[in-house]
Amino acid sequence: SAAATAASSSSSSRPAAHPGNNLSDVCCRSTDDVAASVAAAAATTTTTGGASTMNQILGECVGMTRHPARIPSDFKIRVAVLTVSDRASEGTYEDQSGPAVESGVIKYASESGNAVHVIAKKIVPDDESSISEAIRAWADMKDDDAPTMILTTGGTGFAKRDVTPEATKKVLDKMATALAACITLEATRFEPFSLLSRAVAGSRKRTLVFNLPGRPKAVKENLAIAMPKLAQAAYHVSKGV
Repeated sequence: SAAATAASSSSSSRPAAHPGNNLSDVCCRSTDDVAASVAAAAATTTTTGGASTMNQILGECVGMTRHPARIPSDFKIRVAVLTVSDRASEGTYEDQSGPAVESGVIKYASESGNAVHVIAKKIVPDDESSISEAIRAWADMKDDDAPTMILTTGGTGFAKRDVTPEATKKVLDKMATALAACITLEATRFEPFSLLSRAVAGSRKRTLVFNLPGRPKAVKENLAIAMPKLAQAAYHVSKGV
């Protein structure tokens, strides 16, 4: 196809790596080269072909392969799940996102062999102070009781009541911008509009905090990508390394 030809031509004419070539730090392709490949993929008339080409680009520049977390076998990951939803907190809507998070965590534990347990669950409304207080209360518990990871679900979009990222940032000690960006970008394999997520990641004391989307399907897709990275990050945050 024209797209494949364009991509092949772009690949074969890659300039040699040197400091002045605006190279990607991740995949050592010039920014012009990557842009040309993206344009070729976008111009394709075959949806499947375009998706395949885009996935190849993401694979090169982000790294789709799920590398296992390199953490000690005796490291226990204690997870707290915070569902953010006005309707669920009022009892007018059954919480499906929180259970989806718990299911994804259990699935990761089973597949990875890592010791991961959900130790706390809570539902709060789409209210900044309620969200911030829940995160703060969990993270500020004594070391043996505090979760090593807090996963929030919901409130990461652009609706007026979507305030989870703002509430999260208020109580974080350190931001993990690249972690959130990487997971969001990889999630576009499943849903292109994942790029509209405003999710943030970071730490408070010895606890990692990460925002997940609110839709159960998106929760499962994001966790499948995120858990190895989050487990590794939780270890570093917990141990202060």
